[in-house]
Amino acid sequence: MEIFLAVAAVLLTLIGIAGCILPGLPGPPINFLALVLVHWKIEPFSQTTLWIMGILALLVIILDYAIPVWSARLFGATPTGVRWSVYGMLLGLLFTPIGMMAGLFIGAVLGDLKEGKSPVEALKAGVGSYLGTLAGIVIKCIVALVISFPVWYVLSLKAWQAMTH
Repeated sequence: MEIFLAVAAVLLTLIGIAGCILPGLPGPPINFLALVLVHWKIEPFSQTTLWIMGILALLVIILDYAIPVWSARLFGATPTGVRWSVYGMLLGLLFTPIGMMAGLFIGAVLGDLKEGKSPVEALKAGVGSYLGTLAGIVIKCIVALVISFPVWYVLSLKAWQAMTH
């Protein structure tokens, strides 16, 4: 049973890391689920570790929505440009993660052009939207790895102990 749970925890960490890039999968919360699984069934972690990792997972969910909007606004996007970047990203989901990134850029540009911004201003807003989303992905990946590390560490130690005894 412990082997099954260990494999499940590793799979959850990998799915969580993939979820940092693929929309629809909440990456770090899935990694936190792996941490909790290991804590309850294989090897307990300290309460401090669980709280810190849980807060990180929650914080990154909030930042994942806030950073792209903040970045787009920082680069001068209109509310319509921000909305259209989301529409473009959703449409881009049909064409892999690259399509998602291109879609949010194109959506921001078209939304700002619709609002009467100059092409240069609209492109600037598109870049802001793109950079904000990219920053969110990088932050999610870092947090997912930080949350996953204790899981991998404990499971590696358990495997090493099993092989040497």
